[in-house]
Amino acid sequence: MSTGTSPHPRFHRPVESYNGNEPYVYLAYSHAYRSYVREVARLLSEKGVRVFTDGGEGTINMPEQFYERIKNCSAFILDLNHRSVDSQRVRKEIRCITKNTPVILLEGKKTSLDPELSHLFVRAQHLKIKPILLKNKRHLPEYTVKKLLPLLPKEVKG
Repeated sequence: MSTGTSPHPRFHRPVESYNGNEPYVYLAYSHAYRSYVREVARLLSEKGVRVFTDGGEGTINMPEQFYERIKNCSAFILDLNHRSVDSQRVRKEIRCITKNTPVILLEGKKTSLDPELSHLFVRAQHLKIKPILLKNKRHLPEYTVKKLLPLLPKEVKG
C-alpha cells in the first residue's frame, strides 16, 4: 500500500486528462478513492472515451479552468461514497453542472446525502441522473467501466 489512505492501492498507473475541444466526460471523486478512479479513467480512455479529471490536484481551490471544464462537459460522472459527500471540492464541482448535462452516479452502496447535497441535486433536478449501484463489485474498475460505457453519450467516444 503506497498511500496508506487509498482503499484501492493496486492501481497506480497515471492517466492523462483530456484537454481538447471534442466532447468529453468529467470524472469527479474523493481523493481517498483516487487510485480506483484513475484506473476507471484509464480503462475508459483505452475504450476511446475522452475523460477529464482533476489530475490529482486534490485541493478545494482548484483552478478556474477545472470549473469551466465541468460546465462544458458532455456528461458528469460522480464517484459517490461517504468521502465524496463530505468533500467541499466535490460540492463545488456539482454546483458547476449545467442544465441538461447527464449525471452518472457510481455508488458502492447506498450513500446518504445531507440536506445541502440533497438540495444541490434537487436544485438540479432537470439533470438526467443515472445511478449505477456497484454493490460488492465496487473495487473492480473493469466492472465499473462495463456498466458505464452504455450510459455515456456517443459523442464522448473517439
